[in-house]
Order: sequence, then C-alpha cells, then structure tokens
Amino acid sequence: MTSLLRPSAQPMTTFGEWLMLFLRYAGPILLALAALALRARVKR
Repeated sequence: MTSLLRPSAQPMTTFGEWLMLFLRYAGPILLALAALALRARVKR
C-alpha cells in the first residue's frame, strides 16, 4: 500500500527520494492554491 505520510519500507532511488520530497511540499501548496482560486471564484 502506498502512503504519502510515511516513507515506504522499500529502499528508494535518489530520484524517488527527490520525488517524495517534492510531493510532500508541493501537495499542500497546490491544495491551498486551489482553495484560494475556488474562494475567489465564489466570492465574485
């Protein structure tokens, strides 16, 4: 099973480590931007 909160038990490649690091930070940022866009659209 894949989890975004905990690292997997299998060893990852360097690319996999960087990808997980990027997704860990980019995910919440993209969600926040989507929420702000939706808020601005509803507010009009």
